[in-house]
Amino acid sequence: MTGSRDRLVGKPALNLRRPVTSVRRHRVTPPAVTTGHREVQALDGVRALAVLAVLADHAGVPGLPGGFIGVDVFFVLSGFLITSLLLDEQRRTGRVDLAAFWARRARRLLPAAAVMVLTVGVCQQLFAPDSTAGLRGDALAALGWVANWRFAYQGTDYFSQGGTASPLQHTWSLGVEEQYYLIWPLILLAVTVLIARRSGRAGVHRRAAADGQRRALAVVAGTLAAVSALEAVVLAGHASLGRVYFATDTRAQALLYRCAGCVCVRAVLAVWSP
Repeated sequence: MTGSRDRLVGKPALNLRRPVTSVRRHRVTPPAVTTGHREVQALDGVRALAVLAVLADHAGVPGLPGGFIGVDVFFVLSGFLITSLLLDEQRRTGRVDLAAFWARRARRLLPAAAVMVLTVGVCQQLFAPDSTAGLRGDALAALGWVANWRFAYQGTDYFSQGGTASPLQHTWSLGVEEQYYLIWPLILLAVTVLIARRSGRAGVHRRAAADGQRRALAVVAGTLAAVSALEAVVLAGHASLGRVYFATDTRAQALLYRCAGCVCVRAVLAVWSP
């Protein structure tokens, strides 16, 4: 009766189906799972635990042997996250702005590193004299992101129980990271350009070209990681322990394995995405 009266007086009848149709038409699709920073914030916690493991190892905390493995965990996470950032930028913009990427890395690390090196220099008298004998060279190497190579060629023994380590010896890992930030984006860009040119000549669909890029990156990263691991095994029998432990070419395996892992994750997500 109410519906009939509404029609008689010219009022539109209430259509209970209309909201349902509207919701169905404008439903919100859940965002695709990505490996961007917002989707992997828990990895920051893992990275923090890795740093704490290293600090505990240096402090000699009982019950935590092998805390130095935290450095490898940190490298693994960095390889995954940096590759994710680069691929995300390429997906959003169709290109990778290398200058902007390097500038962001420098702004994030260089100011803190400079303050730390300056503080160590000012407080030089607080350290044991034998640990600061080469402090000037160590400081320059740290600021130039090549401290790892300096310690490698000096034959520094990271696991030595005697003597006193340089107060800047820990900057070797920053050197490995920064060299990775410099070289890996160039490799990724070179592979991307090569695949794009071949796909353009062959008239390959855009999605197929992206699949080809991921496969190529996975092969390149996996191959380089295997070469790095093999080199570490070979050098372990001929070179000093410091050469194997500090050098970028033998340390890159941890970073590169996760680069390959990141690309593989992207490939799986691409298969499952609509």
